[in-house]
Amino acid sequence: MIVKKPPNEDGGEDREMPGGLELPECVRVTEDQWGKHDPPFDKHTALVIKDSGKGADSTNGEPDRVIYDFFLNADNVHLERFLKYELRVGEDDKVARSRFELGMLLTGLAIIYQDNLDYKYETALPEGGETVLKESVEQRVASVTKAFAPFLLPMIDALGALDTESVHLTDLSGEAT
Repeated sequence: MIVKKPPNEDGGEDREMPGGLELPECVRVTEDQWGKHDPPFDKHTALVIKDSGKGADSTNGEPDRVIYDFFLNADNVHLERFLKYELRVGEDDKVARSRFELGMLLTGLAIIYQDNLDYKYETALPEGGETVLKESVEQRVASVTKAFAPFLLPMIDALGALDTESVHLTDLSGEAT
């Protein structure tokens, strides 16, 4: 879906912006498949994205568009720890697994989105004409999701447990009594 901005003095290509979000297909990678990937997964790997090679071949008129395949570590150590030690009695582990998957996918999409914005608005090389080695979006997604994995499910639980009473208490924290 495309949402058109109202006309303004600037005009240009920034008038049309994506108005929706489509979650990518996700391939779940189990521990027995870790070694089949390049680079290989380990217990801390959370999400890896790879260029599917389909972007340039598409008929969408965007030859520079990259379509990524998303590979989620279904046996991530932090996910498994959460399921074993922190999952509440009576809660379905499918819900926690889905939260982990969606959280990782959204994190990956956010990094890709920001990378596209950075590329679009990049103007020139830094002063002195030095070449700066920029980490690829694939490397950034892998490293950020690896760092974020231990915090995702506890954060979702903590945010989900917020109610009016606890929000009021946090408003008072830090105030002199």
